[in-house]
Amino acid sequence: MEIHEKIKLNGLEVDCEVDTGTVYMVLTPDIIKKAGLKPVKKIKASFAGEYERDVNLYVESIQLNGCKLPPIMIVEGRQNLLGHQVLQMTGAIIDEEKGKVIHRVCPSPVPRI
Repeated sequence: MEIHEKIKLNGLEVDCEVDTGTVYMVLTPDIIKKAGLKPVKKIKASFAGEYERDVNLYVESIQLNGCKLPPIMIVEGRQNLLGHQVLQMTGAIIDEEKGKVIHRVCPSPVPRI
């Protein structure tokens, strides 16, 4: 069963599949472009069914269920995936029977200086 969550990224609403096997948040190049993200550096990333490849790494805050999260690592990929980094940060419990995610924690965003 696929479970989806909506996030907000720079005002853009994005539907993401919840994927516990993915470490980072993965977004398609068109979403990255629409959100106006700028790459920080290139990293090697492994994707299911693919070989390891170089991808751009982005660091940005997202909103999830009205909670603004501290900056997270985002990489380019073929589909929009909400990975383990965000799920762990929010203390997520995945209820596969009901097909939903319960986020127990709303971490404080990093203060702007």
